[in-house]
Amino acid sequence: MKRIVSVFIVIVCGLLMGGVVHGSQETELMANRHDINGYSIAFYENNKIVFENYGEGINEKSVFELASNGKVISSYIAWKLIDEGKLKLEDKIAPFLVLIVLLMAAFVAGKMTKFRFFSFRGSLPVCFLIAGIVNTLFLLHIVPKVVVFFGLYLAFMGLVLFLARKNTKVFYASMPLVMILIFVLGFAVPVSIPVTNDIVAKTPNSAYTLKSTSEDMAMFCQELMNQYGNRDGDVEDMFSAAVNIDTVNSWGTGIGIESENQGETYWHSGINPGFQSLFVLYPLQDKYVIILTNSDNGLQFSKEVANAFLQIDGSWDIPR
Repeated sequence: MKRIVSVFIVIVCGLLMGGVVHGSQETELMANRHDINGYSIAFYENNKIVFENYGEGINEKSVFELASNGKVISSYIAWKLIDEGKLKLEDKIAPFLVLIVLLMAAFVAGKMTKFRFFSFRGSLPVCFLIAGIVNTLFLLHIVPKVVVFFGLYLAFMGLVLFLARKNTKVFYASMPLVMILIFVLGFAVPVSIPVTNDIVAKTPNSAYTLKSTSEDMAMFCQELMNQYGNRDGDVEDMFSAAVNIDTVNSWGTGIGIESENQGETYWHSGINPGFQSLFVLYPLQDKYVIILTNSDNGLQFSKEVANAFLQIDGSWDIPR
């Protein structure tokens, strides 16, 4: 009898393990189709979180760039502060903006006298040259994808005007020609250079620099699921449609909303050079999924994984 029970247990365990392996193999096949080298996925269902990892050294504690998914975290923090009475939606930001403008005006006015020794034809090209360099460096440190050519064209315009400053006719004739050249080349050569955190360190911002793991994101998504059903808190308001895109898609406060016959899903995606990710909450079925990848093809892969797990036909994409 003990032998029969042992055999039965082995068979059952084998079937269960086979199901897990089969699911992992399916995901790996999807990954191979999209040329994904590594991912970490968190599946939540029936009060249980299951992690699935692929790639050398990758597990649920591996760190991935979240990109725009950080916006949802920032939104949650803001709503949580409102819930705790530390922040109000009615707080005015205009006084802070006016103060910034006044400080900038005072700075410019204070510096203006130092440029009096420049002639008009000497100062203008210098300004263009400085503007081009500053603009390029500023973009390199702020945005994830920077179109540096516009800044380079400004610098080129400054150089041309500087060289032509001693010839009045050439100087004034060069201005419209170089400006036309800037816009023509700007549209004809839409070249962008991806700049990751590893190349140029960005100042912290919710749209680009935040990093996390599938394990930590699972805890965050669990908190979102709890707040979704919390009628006494303010955080639930972030799931209400604030901007309607069409009959299916809308934006909540920091989170995307997709309404289908099978119920609403709440989602956000993130795209950084070398990292793409997606998370989808499905409160109606008490499910959510988080997919973090280290690939530029990861978003489409993430959508396929989410659709397969949630068993719905979601697109989770709002044209921008």
